Amino acid sequence: MWESFKEFILTQCNKNPTRIVEVGVGRYFDVYDFLNKEENIEIFKTDINPKDDATIKDDIAKPNLELYRNVDIIYSIRPPYEIQPHLYNLAKKINSTLIIKPLFNEDLNIKANDIELKNYKKSSFYIRCANDE
Repeated sequence: MWESFKEFILTQCNKNPTRIVEVGVGRYFDVYDFLNKEENIEIFKTDINPKDDATIKDDIAKPNLELYRNVDIIYSIRPPYEIQPHLYNLAKKINSTLIIKPLFNEDLNIKANDIELKNYKKSSFYIRCANDE
């Protein structure tokens, strides 16, 4: 499942470099570490309570918009129900693609018609694509 999720994110990297942020990284760095090895990706991670020195402290409910300037993809793995709308609002505000990998069988706390459930190989997640402007 995680290999499919990582592979899908790579399919969305159509800029060189593609700027990516993982929001709410917690203690699971596998996807971040994988993407960080790619040459065409600039990636950083944020959390309200960072667990390592490489994670930037930020509250997604009141995000530092300067931090997310020119981000192409925001993704979050198992974000709590209450922060999901904040992820969506940020992605929409900065016009980035949003990928949310919820807990198994969890519905989203986002009421919007531009986010959809996507099945990619062995992984399923929700995606909102950036507008091509």
